[in-house]
Amino acid sequence: MSEENAQTTEDPAPFIGRIIPAKAMILRHNVGTATGEDGTEYEMTTSVTDRSPLVKSSKTGKTFSLSWNDIINLAVQAGVDTPDP
Repeated sequence: MSEENAQTTEDPAPFIGRIIPAKAMILRHNVGTATGEDGTEYEMTTSVTDRSPLVKSSKTGKTFSLSWNDIINLAVQAGVDTPDP
C-alpha cells in the first residue's frame, strides 16, 4: 500500500457495503432472524435480483447490503487464497 493511501490510527476503517433506507422496497427471500445482545432483531434475507445477503434492523428499519464482490474482497483479505503452512 502506498503511503498516500495508508491509513493512520486516526482514520476510520473503510466502509464496506451500503445502507438502504427504511422505506425502500426490496424484493427478497427470507433466510432467518437473529437477535442482538441488546434485544434488537435482525431479519436476514437475500436479494431476489442478485442473491446478495441483506440484514434489516428492527430498530431502524434500515437494511445493510453486502455485494458478492465485497464478500470476495473480504475473503481474500482474510487469507482464503493463502496456502496452509
